Formats: sequence, C-alpha cells, structure tokens
Amino acid sequence: MIFKSAAEYLRRECGLQKLNPGSNLSLVHDHNNSDLTEKYIKERQAEERAAKAKQLLVVKLHERAKDIGDRSVAHRYLTQRRGINCAVGTDIKTTGIKVDIKNQGQYLPAIVAFARNEHGVITGGQQILLDKRTGGKADVDIAKKSFGKIAGSFVEVGKDENTPTGKVNVTVIAEGLETALSVKQALANDPNNKEIQVKVLCSLGISNIKNYHPASGEKIIIAADNDGEHAVTSKTLDKAKDELQAKGALVAVVRPDRVGDFNDVLQQDNKAKSV
Repeated sequence: MIFKSAAEYLRRECGLQKLNPGSNLSLVHDHNNSDLTEKYIKERQAEERAAKAKQLLVVKLHERAKDIGDRSVAHRYLTQRRGINCAVGTDIKTTGIKVDIKNQGQYLPAIVAFARNEHGVITGGQQILLDKRTGGKADVDIAKKSFGKIAGSFVEVGKDENTPTGKVNVTVIAEGLETALSVKQALANDPNNKEIQVKVLCSLGISNIKNYHPASGEKIIIAADNDGEHAVTSKTLDKAKDELQAKGALVAVVRPDRVGDFNDVLQQDNKAKSV
C-alpha cells in the first residue's frame, strides 16, 4: 500500500493521470529537447576533434622546426631588418611553410614562435613568413599568422641556456615577438639590471595579456606599444592590468616616448650609434 500511495502521489505531482485498466499506454517523447541535446553533443564532439587536429598540427610543426642558424633567412630578418642580435630562446625556431601563391604551392622560410600554457605545454604560436631574397617579410596577403590555441599561452623569449637559474624577480610581457626580443636585448645590455632576474614573455596579441597566470605578488611590467594618445588599445591594456592585479600581481605599464613599439626604439638607437 505504501508503494501504491507513493506512486499515486508522484503521478499527481507530475501531472500524470492514473491509467484505467485496459487503457492504451502511450509514451510521448520531447523531440525538441532530444534534438537539442543531440545537436549539443555532436557540436562538442566536433569541437574536440577540431582541437585535437589543431594540436596535432602544432606538434608536427614543432618537431620539424629547427634552431635559427647564422645563415638562415630568419637570422637575417632579425639582425638586419629588426636590429636584434640577442639569443632568441629555445621556443623560437625556423622552418619552411607551404603557402598558396598564384594557385601554386610554395615553401617559404619562416620564423615560428611556439607558445606554452601555464603547464609548459605548447598549444600554438605564430609564424612570420619571410622572403629569402630580401630577408624581410614575404610579400603575401598575410605574412604574420597565429596557429593553434593562443589564449593563456605565451612565448618565453627571456630564457635560454645562458640564462642563470634562480628566482625570477620581474616578468615583462610584450605584445609582439620583435618587441619582446627588443626588450630582452635592451635589458641584457643595461648594466643596471645585472642584479635583477627577468623573464620576458610575448603574448602574441594584446588581448591575451590578461590571460597570464601570475604567482601571488609577482611583479609584472607590460611593455606596451605607443599607439597614440587616443588609441583604443589603451582600454584593452587597462583591463589587462586590472585583471592581473586582481589575480594578485603587481603591474606597471610602460610605453615608448614616441608612437611605435620598443623595436622601433631599438632600431633608432642602432642608427644613432652607427652615425
């Protein structure tokens, strides 16, 4: 009787009518919800397959990429076109990238910077296609392109085999690869920084800076571009600063005195020294 009473209570609360003996029992499906659930599952499965495919491409690209040698086009681009002669770190390499030029597949030399997440896993990066004749950027529609997953991952340019081990006192985050390398070079050449351990990161985009995971009390300097007095990028940087501080970091933003980035400053200094 207890079970019968409970069953009647459930039917009553759920809006179900008590079936009469001999009545035809029919089961009604909620097709709309069923279709939506099936669609959601298929979309999630498709997203997971796409993410795995992207990660596989990143892994394969990293496997065939090589260190930047003195005779490579990548070395010419950095030294001759950008004035950068410091060590670039172990995650900045070079390889050939296949591109479609005039409906023909061709391999162009490229600098490839690989970005790692907070667990040290390479998730994506950025490639810069180069012209082997001029040593500059390739004359294609998109010479600089990101690949894989960038959000939350960064290219570490301030750590190489010659960097002493020890506690990192300051973390510098720059938006572009050339800017980050320019900052690293400037810090390495400044005798006042000998007592400071610095880690230099490239975010591969201004919107990714806020995704950095700092340690509590970590000192961070955002080496921003000077995009002008009323640039919309200022709001993005302010938001990044606020979010990093909310995570427990101590954050400051620095910019060049003139419009441009810190690689422009480096090249101007190099020209002034050569005069």
